[in-house]
Amino acid sequence: MRNLNDKRVLVCIIGTLRAIEVTHQSIIQKVIRPLNADLLICVSRISSEDEKLLEYFKGVNIVDVCIYDDSVRYEDLRHKFGKSFNHNQWCKYISSEGNWLGGIDGRKGSGMYLTYNYWKLSERLKDLKSKSISYERYIITRSDLMWLAKHPPLNLLSPSCVWTPEGEDYHGYNDRHAVCSEKNIRYYLSMFEYMMDSRAVKYLKREILRIYQDIGHEKHLKYHLDSNWVMVGKFKNVSYLTGGTKTPTRWGTIKSLNLGDKIYNYKYYNELTGAIKNAEEFERYKDWSKMIFRPSFVCEMIRLLKARIRIEFRTLLFRTYRYLMKSEGKDSGNMRV
Repeated sequence: MRNLNDKRVLVCIIGTLRAIEVTHQSIIQKVIRPLNADLLICVSRISSEDEKLLEYFKGVNIVDVCIYDDSVRYEDLRHKFGKSFNHNQWCKYISSEGNWLGGIDGRKGSGMYLTYNYWKLSERLKDLKSKSISYERYIITRSDLMWLAKHPPLNLLSPSCVWTPEGEDYHGYNDRHAVCSEKNIRYYLSMFEYMMDSRAVKYLKREILRIYQDIGHEKHLKYHLDSNWVMVGKFKNVSYLTGGTKTPTRWGTIKSLNLGDKIYNYKYYNELTGAIKNAEEFERYKDWSKMIFRPSFVCEMIRLLKARIRIEFRTLLFRTYRYLMKSEGKDSGNMRV
């Protein structure tokens, strides 16, 4: 058994156990074993058979399993968050548009499921820490990712940054997979908590002001990390979303593509072809350092500073407008910029 004082890595599978019968070997051989990692599973239930799927990880050190019912009514979470829960603000959230709230009121997508799942995972990590079980690096990933090459070595990924695969960012940050450290894991997983106690209002001010009508989970993640001064690095993606013909999915469908002598089941064509190209590149060089985009500390600080200025400016604008409307006895609820 690994010494508790050794550097430790924890792979955290979140979301659901979708397609695990197809992907488990690639996850074990290309992520868990190369990183000498333990495994934690924090997923919402698909069926009563979910526990049986854990057999696919026989031989892996599983430190915690949480399979929960995702039918929870998010608007009733005031019982868990107590006085910090702002019900009026919550009503404003759910009256807005976008996949960032996917899963609420029958909305298509899984944005809110994922945001809530992050919070569930953070609670499990706190429980492990209370038992003196802690880790230096955390790999937040999905069960339906098929890996075509080994995961980038963590010694090439600075713990000062959150690291995500390139692409599939939709004007935000790719939320399929992330490498976090003790320095930034709490920020990565706290989006739901920030929504519950209204801290998210500050960086989602444009949504409150109705400047745009749509926001995805990837963009929500970017606003959240930027507002917390978290630097983000990227590496070339060597995995893609997959599944079988009966794999349940909340967004998109599983399609098939015949390339040469191999059939690929995939969800997004560009993600698949990009992963194949990057995996072939890695096979040529056998050097991950050529496939990692290290952010410049100075450039990242300037970018984050600009983001903070934009956030503060919006907040000042919003407060000034409300003050002027109140002084004139007008309702600011329909403000549109």
